[in-house]
Amino acid sequence: MFILTDGQETLWINVKTRNSVEEEKNGKWQELKYPFDEKDPNLQKLIDGIIASINKKNDKILPKKIVDPTSLAKQVWQDIWIASGESPESCLYTFVELFIFKYLSDLGILIGNCSFDNY
Repeated sequence: MFILTDGQETLWINVKTRNSVEEEKNGKWQELKYPFDEKDPNLQKLIDGIIASINKKNDKILPKKIVDPTSLAKQVWQDIWIASGESPESCLYTFVELFIFKYLSDLGILIGNCSFDNY
């Protein structure tokens, strides 16, 4: 992302498409006109939202998708229980280890042969 400002007007540019970043207002997509002010407490949240949304095919700030991991957690828990035949306590340890392993991999702490995606 590229941010240009003269103190009065700010241009938010997706460098991958060379187009302006767009936001939805009143059901219509329009160029983002949010003023850049480094003291603005909402600025970091806006920038994070833009970075999470834009790519080489999209210039629009998309709403965050809320994901409910409950069904995944239940399925993984049952799979561990059925596959291992262990006590609930042992299954819980395995369950927690898997999620910690995935979390550390997603953060980029575990890379290469140690990453979750390598298995």
